[in-house]
Amino acid sequence: MSPPSAGKGPFTVTYAPPTILAARTFLLDGVPGLTPAEVGIVGDTGHANTGTSYHLGKKQLAANAYSIIESPRDRNGLTDAAAGLDIGDFSFKVRGKTHTLRTFSAWLVAACKAGTADTKDIREVIYSTDGKNVRRWDRLGRRTTGDSSHLFHTHLSYFRDSEKKGKTALFRRYLTETGLLKDE
Repeated sequence: MSPPSAGKGPFTVTYAPPTILAARTFLLDGVPGLTPAEVGIVGDTGHANTGTSYHLGKKQLAANAYSIIESPRDRNGLTDAAAGLDIGDFSFKVRGKTHTLRTFSAWLVAACKAGTADTKDIREVIYSTDGKNVRRWDRLGRRTTGDSSHLFHTHLSYFRDSEKKGKTALFRRYLTETGLLKDE
């Protein structure tokens, strides 16, 4: 992942929208051991070369990119903003229980399947719960796989029409449920 971009400057193509930047900051401030290099928004050269990723905005996407054509929410919300968030490996212990990227991923997918309000804008989650097999939960039921890089990080894609909607509530709930944050 490239460092997040606020979308400023003449050479910026894809930018990190403020709502995903806020989620990134919340995670970096709240999850012990998570580093800036492990939480990515805007795609790197590899993403740009494929031209299909939620880490890319309109100008970098191929016309037939799945991240545009499979959902009216993506077609209607398409801008130059990235709509993906990668979260790298972490581990912390609260009250004797260890929480990791893998346990978070299982929690996240369960929340998505349950249709909790704070997951309604998530299109897909690409993840591994065992470090050996990559899985994909897709709200649209169209995709089931992901590449091996997802053995080491979890990817969230947001529907592009949710660019201006807050993204931190889900992560706040997770950290509260783990006991890392106090109930408000």
